[in-house]
Amino acid sequence: MAEELASVGYESEEKRHPWRKAAFVLFTLVVGLAAATQSLAHKFEYHEALGPHFRHVYFPGMFIAWHREWGDTHPVEFRIAISYGMAATAFMLLVFVIVSRIVSQSSRPFSHQHASFDAGRLRRENPRP
Repeated sequence: MAEELASVGYESEEKRHPWRKAAFVLFTLVVGLAAATQSLAHKFEYHEALGPHFRHVYFPGMFIAWHREWGDTHPVEFRIAISYGMAATAFMLLVFVIVSRIVSQSSRPFSHQHASFDAGRLRRENPRP
């Protein structure tokens, strides 16, 4: 299908923006880590031992530091926070799959198409069965 579209002057989304998938997956992981961090901070009522914050918003990576320091003493709380993080990650990945599917099904004109393109010749060379 992609070869057919390329032959009639269309370019796939992956070829035009190869970095988008990687950036969205990275963003998804950060969102999951942030959800785990914020849920754990909320559980511990934003205690001052958790470290610096900006209006009760902590850096997403703080969850890892907290887990190293207090993971053994509060295993249930950390498991619940990990569940929140996994749920947020799963939701974002589901959004990613849906958006990727919609984008892959939409056709966009190839920006470097020549004006000398002859659709009639294409039909004569590739007749439909």
